[in-house]
Amino acid sequence: MSREEIRASGARAVLVGSCAPGWSAAVFDWSGVELESGSNSGYRPYPACDATYGRGVYAWRLVRYYEDSTLATALANPTRPPANPQALTPPKVPAMTDCGVNLFGFDQLLPEDGRIQASLWSWAPDEPRAGAGACALQGADGRWVAASCGDPHPAACRDAAGRWTVTPAPVVFAGAALACTAIGADFTLPRTGNQNARLHAVAGPAGGAWVHYLLPP
Repeated sequence: MSREEIRASGARAVLVGSCAPGWSAAVFDWSGVELESGSNSGYRPYPACDATYGRGVYAWRLVRYYEDSTLATALANPTRPPANPQALTPPKVPAMTDCGVNLFGFDQLLPEDGRIQASLWSWAPDEPRAGAGACALQGADGRWVAASCGDPHPAACRDAAGRWTVTPAPVVFAGAALACTAIGADFTLPRTGNQNARLHAVAGPAGGAWVHYLLPP
């Protein structure tokens, strides 16, 4: 997509980087908020996650990972093996997303690149489906699907300490908020891949759970 096509569509592109810190005076500075590029060669699926940053970092910081496979990088490190263990691969990206990586810098990105699909954590492929229902359900696999609001399912609840749980009994969507209040929590929805993974850890065994999202009419 060209810059002209981006402008014509009304979309916005955000440029991030650490190579021009002086620009922060003209735009914004996230020093102290953002971390980038720890080691990802040993990344493991949630909840084992990362050997570089602990859970506290992911809870309070923006974590960015990027890769560089340009000629300049090869010249700087000519002994790097062809199969770079630091590469952001499609199998590795879902684990990083579930663990709390907020922003990826994929190098040499191509149309239909598997890394893009691997970074998606909310709606399942081809969802929400027309006619399936107006309410959002986190399915047993952790991805969201459209469902009939009158179907009974556990509801996704989050307490003041940030802990996720589900209601002990299935409820229709309209009863989800009250059911969460009854166990001292709020009916809500995940807003990050890590929150979605935390909910899935408790909702998956129950077959899924309502999340607090209504599809627009």
